[in-house]
This record gives sequence, structure tokens and C-alpha cells, in this order.
Amino acid sequence: MASYTVQHSCGHSDEHKLYGKHSERERKIAWLQSTDCHECYAAAKQQQREQAAAAAQQQAESQGLPQLQGSDKQIAWALTIRESKLQDIADTRTLILGNVGKGPQEISDRALQVLDEMELQTSAAWWIDHRYDTAQMVVRAALSN
Repeated sequence: MASYTVQHSCGHSDEHKLYGKHSERERKIAWLQSTDCHECYAAAKQQQREQAAAAAQQQAESQGLPQLQGSDKQIAWALTIRESKLQDIADTRTLILGNVGKGPQEISDRALQVLDEMELQTSAAWWIDHRYDTAQMVVRAALSN
């Protein structure tokens, strides 16, 4: 193990402990020099998250969606999750409406109700908990209960 001072692309220098063969250390140093330091990287990621949350909030307001409830951090994250799910909800609604009459009407009605409930869901924690679920998965789970 050796300690190296690396000048990052952001202009800051950091101390890095590197292991392995000399050639691997040199490769790692070259890569580190092409990246921002940890603090600058974290600040840039936070700024991206804030911008995404602000855009998602603006989109939600323009669509008349309800405010989310939870901590500020949860709300910021859930806003971006909800925004990414809205097209999936719309596509699933179209799929269900396209299949009306091909099965029991009460199932189609309940599926559409579940989609409406999804769009109106105000719990930020709910959106975070279901971030990997598609609209069809949520509908199937609701119909199986």
C-alpha cells in the first residue's frame, strides 16, 4: 500500500491509498486525475438531485397532482420517482381500456381504480417503497388481495 496525492480535474488535491501492482496504481491515479474530488462529486450529485426534484415538482403542479407527505429528503426523492412512473401508469391505463370487454368488467373497473389511487398517492414513503414496481405489478397485487 502506498499513499498518493492526486490532483483531481476539479482542481482539488486528495490523498489516496492505493494497493496492488505499480501498473494498476498508475492506471488508478490517471483515472482519479480525470474525476472530481469526493466533495465536488457529492456536491454535483446533490445539485442534480435538487434540480430533478424541482423539475418533478413543477411537472406535478402542472398536472394537478397532490403534494407528497414525508420528510424533505423523502419528498424530493419520491417526486422524481412519481414523475418517472406517470407514463407507465398512463400506458397501463391505455392497455386496460383497450381490453375492456375481453374480461369481467369489475376487474377492469378495479384496475382503473388502482391506477387512479396510484396517481393520487400522497405518501412519499409509498413511492419510495414501490420504486421498482411497474404499474401493472401494483394493479396485479391489488387485484390478488
